Amino acid sequence: MLLPKDLDSLKQLEEDFVLLPVGADHPTSLIKKKKAPVNPRGGLLSGWNKPELKGFTVDQLWNYRSAISVGVRCDNLFVEDIDGDSASKGLNRLLGWGEPTWTIRRTGCEGYFKRIFCPTKAQLSAITPNAKGKKEISFPIYTLEEPNRREAIEFFGNTLGRQVIVSGSHYSSGGRYYWNDNESPSFIRPPSVREWNKVLKLWKQYVNEKLPTPGIVTKNKSGWTRLAECPICGRVERPVCTITDDLNTISCFHGITYRPPLDLKKGEVLFNTWAYSRTEDKSFGRFSYFARHKPSSLELLNRRLQISG
Repeated sequence: MLLPKDLDSLKQLEEDFVLLPVGADHPTSLIKKKKAPVNPRGGLLSGWNKPELKGFTVDQLWNYRSAISVGVRCDNLFVEDIDGDSASKGLNRLLGWGEPTWTIRRTGCEGYFKRIFCPTKAQLSAITPNAKGKKEISFPIYTLEEPNRREAIEFFGNTLGRQVIVSGSHYSSGGRYYWNDNESPSFIRPPSVREWNKVLKLWKQYVNEKLPTPGIVTKNKSGWTRLAECPICGRVERPVCTITDDLNTISCFHGITYRPPLDLKKGEVLFNTWAYSRTEDKSFGRFSYFARHKPSSLELLNRRLQISG
């Protein structure tokens, strides 16, 4: 839920940023994260990624009972999303920290935070257009890949189709989003020349990724639906990973930007849920298949013992 102190801190953002109520899941999401813009009934907010929507005022958000957090749409922003200690170290090696900027942190999760920048018009114009001809950025760099954990730095921005949560509660952990005084919105800055040149150079490696069209991945495959967010690779942009209607089998696309873990053994289980089955090469790309794992009694016992400490 939103607290009065959350909304007080957002007053300074009303005029310069598009604020959104957050607390929904995409209809095809398998894991409840409550990280999508929400409507008053608790469903996905229609038109949140359209330029006609100019954002919500703090007074409107206070009366928005279905919201558990507040996001800022990334119209002209650039975000470094750091997920885990290995990602933090990776970003330091890759770009360094530079001058402070607006940074969103979460209680109880020191290694997970987001750095927000406001690129100049010249910097935005220098972005290489993606496959849709839009000057948007979205790509991850994996820094840790384990069966039950993946860590990555994700870069995204200059898009109406993404938002970054800046205040409120984190659904799964119960933590709360916050910023430190020396990393407040007043510190937001453009990336330095060195930082931006490095990001643009990395983006060029990903921008030419060729994806199958959505129609092809489900053609002649009755009972399959595209995933808004793939639980295997995390793809949310231009989704082409699919799942069966019974929610028991996933087909995960091997892309340049997002892909399943490599060199898996048959039966190896990811995130305690998805067992690797096989990889197939099709005329329109490579896909790995995962079946929902049915844990044995011993596995369930071990999990309970781990939870109980």
